[in-house]
Amino acid sequence: DAFCMNWNGNGVAALSLDALGTQWEVDTLFSGLYLDQAEVLDLDGDGDMDIAKRNGIGVQWMRNNGNGAFPDFSLEHLQGGQWSYDHAFGNFGCGGGTEVFWSTGTPEQFKWSSWSDALDDLTPAAVLDQLPSSQMSVLQVGDLNGDGLDDIIVQQADSLCWMPSLPTVQPLPVIAPELDTLCGSSGTYVLPAGGEWWFDGYVTQAIPAGQVLGTTDTLVFLVEDSAGCVSADHATLTHVLEASMVGPFQGDPLCTYDEPVQLQGFPSGGAWSPPVDGSGLFDPGTTGPGSHPITFTYVDPTGNACQASEPLEVWASAFAALTPAGPFCEDDTLQLITATFGIYGGLFLDTLVTLVDSIPPIMTAAFDPGIGAGSYPIIVSGIGPMSCPGYDTLVVTVLPLPEVLVGPADTTLCLNTTLQRLPVGDPPGGSWTGPFIQPDGTLVTTDLGLGAHTAYYTYTDGNGCTGLDSVLVLVDICNGIGTDGRNVPGAWWDPMTGSVVLDADQWPYGDWQLFDGRGSLMAEGAIQGQGIPLGHWLARSGVYHVRLIDRGRARTIRFVY
Repeated sequence: DAFCMNWNGNGVAALSLDALGTQWEVDTLFSGLYLDQAEVLDLDGDGDMDIAKRNGIGVQWMRNNGNGAFPDFSLEHLQGGQWSYDHAFGNFGCGGGTEVFWSTGTPEQFKWSSWSDALDDLTPAAVLDQLPSSQMSVLQVGDLNGDGLDDIIVQQADSLCWMPSLPTVQPLPVIAPELDTLCGSSGTYVLPAGGEWWFDGYVTQAIPAGQVLGTTDTLVFLVEDSAGCVSADHATLTHVLEASMVGPFQGDPLCTYDEPVQLQGFPSGGAWSPPVDGSGLFDPGTTGPGSHPITFTYVDPTGNACQASEPLEVWASAFAALTPAGPFCEDDTLQLITATFGIYGGLFLDTLVTLVDSIPPIMTAAFDPGIGAGSYPIIVSGIGPMSCPGYDTLVVTVLPLPEVLVGPADTTLCLNTTLQRLPVGDPPGGSWTGPFIQPDGTLVTTDLGLGAHTAYYTYTDGNGCTGLDSVLVLVDICNGIGTDGRNVPGAWWDPMTGSVVLDADQWPYGDWQLFDGRGSLMAEGAIQGQGIPLGHWLARSGVYHVRLIDRGRARTIRFVY
């Protein structure tokens, strides 16, 4: 393609449409760059061709933004290059882009600048000390010595001279020092040493008072290496008119039970006054209720102090208190939970209880331990004007009943007058209840009589909770052979005669009953003499029982016929 500038300041391009150069499309690329010589080059090293000014006042160039929307150019100006006249562009080994050299329209030293990736711009103008002051000189660049680097060619009057580029090591990137923040009526700010500072197009080592006011400005920090290459970086200098704070100053008041609040002060690095600690932490619980003035003070490096102050409101909590209750056993009846509030009352906040009575400041609610064993938090909240909700929590414990076991499930005892004992319950140490049953589980079956009887075993643990189990006691006439001398003194079965023989001293009189093996009454009569002949009642072989009854005592003889 071909490019030229016209006298209207328009950049005009003839874009080639074929390889033979016979078809062209003429477009205006931009306007506002007034010159009669231009150079097409990749000045910023991004792979897109830019257009730079070869002569005329000021170092200017059109950046090709390269966003696929050709043509898209933006006009750029070099800081400190506004008095330039003749320009030359080349690659002298100082960076990834292009260097530019220029002379001025007045007798001054030659100046130059190098592209900086860090700045995304040309570095501010630097003096080329190797060449003397000149006026209206013609500059050219070219690789005269074949080292791959462009050299400078200067024509001044009738003299022609050149300055070769010397091979250099790629300059190391530089990091600009971090600048402080100025505030209020700050004084002159001395910039950090270690390089050269450019501000608003000029070299400076200090920012005069009032030069930066309520804004954030960008400064350029330059460091030149031994080969003359310049590395650059940006730094920002901020001035604020006053200090400020960020926190819950305009929102709802804090409560004394709220977590500590982290406040922030700007500019950073300032100091907090009590009750805020040094890190900006405000604890409403420690500070207590009231309106507390919060003050943040920042002193900038010029000695000027800025201050911000606002009140922070903390409210007390409305009164709410639960009366301790429990623990309960899970078989307990409904239990009343009592809460006390201030004169404005309050609320139970959970569904574990049912409100029973509400006469401020007292409220009662019913709690059912039958919900099961466990820990249950009951929460109440007090209310009131100019107060935070007050809370109290009562953890009600419901204890499990002890596991109680007696067995076997059915216990059969023989019908006699002997003192007998029910099985030992688990855990041991409990108590038995039931008709004619003693707490230790002893009983006399003749007191119970034949049939089924329920006995209950209860055990109370160390928490006062009682477990219960039951057993069915069957009283029966037991089957068996022979007699038990211990239980039936003075009476025995005589299989030879088919009679029950009695000792006259033990059984002088009384009554007798004959039962079959199923416990059915077969015969009965009065004791007469020393024997009870039973043969004519014993129709077939089997187990039989003879019960002897005399003045409140009873004995049973078991025999097989």
